[in-house]
Amino acid sequence: MVCCALISIFLAGLIWPIRYLLKRMRPAKLPPLMWQLAYVAELENTAPKFSVSARLESVGYALSGLAFVIRNEHNARIHIAAAIFVAAIGTFYQISGSDWLILILAIIGVLFAETINTAFEYLCDVVSPQKNEAVKHAKDIAAGAVLITAIGAVIIGAIVLLPYVMHDLGVGVA
Repeated sequence: MVCCALISIFLAGLIWPIRYLLKRMRPAKLPPLMWQLAYVAELENTAPKFSVSARLESVGYALSGLAFVIRNEHNARIHIAAAIFVAAIGTFYQISGSDWLILILAIIGVLFAETINTAFEYLCDVVSPQKNEAVKHAKDIAAGAVLITAIGAVIIGAIVLLPYVMHDLGVGVA
């Protein structure tokens, strides 16, 4: 135990000056694909202060992005319609709180995947506007992730809602 403490103190004594020097060094050239403003602010220790108005503006940007997805993506509208349908069934059958939690998580998962997929597709279109086989594969893979999430949500919905429907129909579920 004492040996471990002594070794830790010794290593800290060796590492501290190196760490101190690395923090003081500033690169001459900014790394590629770095968010330039955030990186410069970090270097200059002038990170913006917290403000409520800036947070509200950030929420506005997020809502604008969601509105864009809903307006421009047919699949997003289909997912929202399915979510409303599931919520109506859940309300009709007065499902339990834990069942609501599971359904809401499944719905959020699908909407999240669709939103990320849309952002990814638009970013790919900006980076490579011309036809590109690698970009096509990347976009197809992202769409596949949405499909996996949607299929999982359908399975979860069936597992959660089927007993309520079967009970209502008078059919016993084992």
